[in-house]
Amino acid sequence: MLLATALAYLAMTSLAEAKNVYIAHDPSLVQADYASRKLGDILKAQGAYHRDDGWRYDCLISIAVNGHGLAAEAFTIKPEGRHITVYGGDARGMVYGALAEDVRSRGVAGASAG
Repeated sequence: MLLATALAYLAMTSLAEAKNVYIAHDPSLVQADYASRKLGDILKAQGAYHRDDGWRYDCLISIAVNGHGLAAEAFTIKPEGRHITVYGGDARGMVYGALAEDVRSRGVAGASAG
């Protein structure tokens, strides 16, 4: 759902304005750094530019661990305007949330093509 939400936002705005995506995460958390890199690769493949700084982005994706109310390995995705927040119940859940839509979007793209 994260990637679909980000791509839906990018599709609703002009391509000249909607290609800059910033992924905010805690670089000291190895899993967050991994999820950010992988999600950045996915977005680049979709034509977006993964910004390395927090300036002049069209869409902000925040990836974090928030164990309050989420079980281990669980995640939640909260789109709010130009911001999308992914919370994991633990570090593994955060990675699952950040990468979940990649699996779904690939499946949808494959079904649509046939």
